[in-house]
Amino acid sequence: MTPTNDFGILDTVVHNFTSAIAGTWGPQLFFYLQPVLFAIIVLQFGLVAVEATVQRDIPLLLSHMMMGLFRIGVVWSIFTYGFSWANSIVQTGQALGNNISGFGLTPSGVFDAGLGVMETIFHTKASGTWYLEPFEKLEFFMVGTAVMLCWLFASGIYLGALIEAALLVYVGPLITAFTP
Repeated sequence: MTPTNDFGILDTVVHNFTSAIAGTWGPQLFFYLQPVLFAIIVLQFGLVAVEATVQRDIPLLLSHMMMGLFRIGVVWSIFTYGFSWANSIVQTGQALGNNISGFGLTPSGVFDAGLGVMETIFHTKASGTWYLEPFEKLEFFMVGTAVMLCWLFASGIYLGALIEAALLVYVGPLITAFTP
């Protein structure tokens, strides 16, 4: 008996969305927001210079310049490396999930596991001696179908979570970089 599968349809959907986000949206956001970040850096040093000029306090100027450099360094590192850091976190979670679950933790892998459970239920019914009872046939069919639909729903939730995680990987660092 060959195992039932969905032919990777859900994995293809995830791959299409993540490649669109990583290949088109993310680099365009980075390209358009990089000049804004440079303008904010210049504004930061301008505000420190104005404050130091008004108060005529050199130690205050030095402390504010050092804090400004530190803030800019943090924002620049989040803006530049946030994508790779966030992708590493997502990939680590997927690797841990694969090790814990024992099957490919992809949306198609989750749905395939549900199809395997449904197939086991149907095979168990076919092997039983009560096969001639019509109500039990209907009951096993409904239970097997309900199990398959529950696993389909779980794989749909997982698909949405992966797409949202991919979107947050690219939008999150950009938003975090500009919040200070």
